[in-house]
Amino acid sequence: MVGFVGEQIEVWGYTELETTFGEKGQLKTITVKYLVVNARSTYNLLLGGPTLNRIGVVISTSHLKVKYP
Repeated sequence: MVGFVGEQIEVWGYTELETTFGEKGQLKTITVKYLVVNARSTYNLLLGGPTLNRIGVVISTSHLKVKYP
């Protein structure tokens, strides 16, 4: 696997976790398969397209916003 700046990244494996999205009255819990890597990053995690589709995300790159019902 290759990182953001082109370096090789060590993959430690996968894990599947129940993950809850939303706030108070609008919660949705799904099982998400996470790829665990050894990488320096300012992000805790990156969500891929399949997960974003399952929770119904609408992305506006021009507004730098992500909304989901």
